[in-house]
Amino acid sequence: MNELSLVKVVCDQKYLVFRNVNDTVLPVGTFRMCLKTNILDLSNNKLEAIRAGAFLGLTSLTELYLSNNRIEEIEPGTFHTLSKLQTFTMTGNSIKTLPEYEFTSPKIKYFNLNNNNLDYLPSTALVNLKYITLLDLSMNGLAEMDPASLINVQPGATIILNNNKLSNISFRVNTTVIKPKVFSILKLSGNLIATLMRASLGQLYKLNLITLDLSFNQINFIQSGVFRDFGSIANLFISHNELDHLNENVFRDLKKLKLLDLSYNRITTQVFDLVLSDTIKYLNYSNNNIETLVDFKWVYHTAKKDIDLDVSANKLDYLDANRFSSKVRRVSLAHNNWKCSVLYNIIQILESRHIAVYEGDNYMVDNVNGIPCRSNHGKKFSYTNSRHEKARMTALNNASEIDDLISNGSGANNLSNILLVYIIAIIIVLV
Repeated sequence: MNELSLVKVVCDQKYLVFRNVNDTVLPVGTFRMCLKTNILDLSNNKLEAIRAGAFLGLTSLTELYLSNNRIEEIEPGTFHTLSKLQTFTMTGNSIKTLPEYEFTSPKIKYFNLNNNNLDYLPSTALVNLKYITLLDLSMNGLAEMDPASLINVQPGATIILNNNKLSNISFRVNTTVIKPKVFSILKLSGNLIATLMRASLGQLYKLNLITLDLSFNQINFIQSGVFRDFGSIANLFISHNELDHLNENVFRDLKKLKLLDLSYNRITTQVFDLVLSDTIKYLNYSNNNIETLVDFKWVYHTAKKDIDLDVSANKLDYLDANRFSSKVRRVSLAHNNWKCSVLYNIIQILESRHIAVYEGDNYMVDNVNGIPCRSNHGKKFSYTNSRHEKARMTALNNASEIDDLISNGSGANNLSNILLVYIIAIIIVLV
């Protein structure tokens, strides 16, 4: 292994960056003369090992970047001397474990260890991260986290645990004071969670969650009451799971819920007795097994706020447009089993009641406003409302303006989020 020695001649700088260095080891005392350095970037090199004591002398360091190296192990005590550290990024390495009590700086706000090989997180590894704003452990092999591993995380944090192998997320949290205006985000997309029981989420309610992402798991059952203490949740993503049935009261306690994404499950008409908050604005049932909306109680009777409803890509062949609540403002009906005459009548009724129907994108087949349908008696059928086409083009041009809103709820590759970008963009035009 080659040891890094270049730093000794450039330590008068506050911002040190090293690229394409062939050295594979950081020896003890490498930075002992770098008393004024605030930022050290050693990313994209060939480092394989860092000796404990390598960062001695970096008494002013606030940001440390070690991404995209070949580091497999952190020696105990390696980061103990970095008392002012606020940002730590070590993505794209091969770290398998974290030493106990390794990160002692009480000021760390951004901690990013995604894309490594962690399979277990002990209770003491991150115990000092009391003021963390972003904790990213995504894309590891985490199969288990000690229930106390997040015990000192406070409200206001974004915790990203996407694309691991977690099946149990019952964490303990030490916070005793709930801050009503300080919210957290928890992302658990792409894990192995199969059931949500009352104890499943542990004490995570103490973090005052505003967004909970459980998409791309294996969830097939959610127990009623699981969200009893999670009244702060506004955005709930449960898309790409295996749900075919939901207890009608499962979301009853989510009094501030605005976005509910249940797309890409196996839901049938049984779900339409759900008790939902009147704060709902976006309700996504797309890509399920829904065949009829005959008795959709919440949409027909209960909705009290302007909402968007997405029931695209199901098996619908009929809905009672006359029964829709006047508070439903926009509906997506594409990719169902419509007869053209039925779909045309539905759209006419909905629009006469000032409920907009999002147009489809296929004008090459029998369609109503770009929504494919089956024509009667083999006759060619095509109907386009010019106002819809104008709205579509304007919405696509404006979609980037609301991309940040969606990214707060889930990853950019989440198809259901992409659909919501499209929906909200059209709202800009139609409202």
